[in-house]
Amino acid sequence: MRISRSMLIGFIALCGALAVHAEGVPGEVLASQGLSLKTPTGLAWDGSRLWVADLSAATLTALESPSGRVLKTLDAPGYAPMGLAWDGKWLWVLDAADKTAYALDVSTGVTERALTLDLDSPEGLAWDGKALWVADAAISLFRTRLLRRCSPRGDTWIRLTASRKVE
Repeated sequence: MRISRSMLIGFIALCGALAVHAEGVPGEVLASQGLSLKTPTGLAWDGSRLWVADLSAATLTALESPSGRVLKTLDAPGYAPMGLAWDGKWLWVLDAADKTAYALDVSTGVTERALTLDLDSPEGLAWDGKALWVADAAISLFRTRLLRRCSPRGDTWIRLTASRKVE
């Protein structure tokens, strides 16, 4: 089957492989591409490229759509990149080790902003069009998980708590 851009929903990077899925055909893999990623941990789409964070190499790799060809690889601003999010201008990189969200200019590789996070184990990152959402996967003494929303300037924080009953 010929792969065209109009058929693509997106990419899935998992275990160092790239799979292309077709619109309207749930679960059917149209193409697969091996990648030299050791530990892919985060994905973000910037409108023309898929960015993949590699935890082991501490790199960010841009992949072409739909071929999966590597277009660019940048060093991550920290050394444990987990989550990625694209805000239309910057690629946000969540670093789990230094508990910081970095705004990266992908054309220059320069870190434009760094937001220190008051979280134990930040792992997930998303952009809602106005603010970043960060998930904290740590389980405290009270088995509480956090979800925080922050402005890109880092001056407004909203904290949502999700507790679960421990038996």
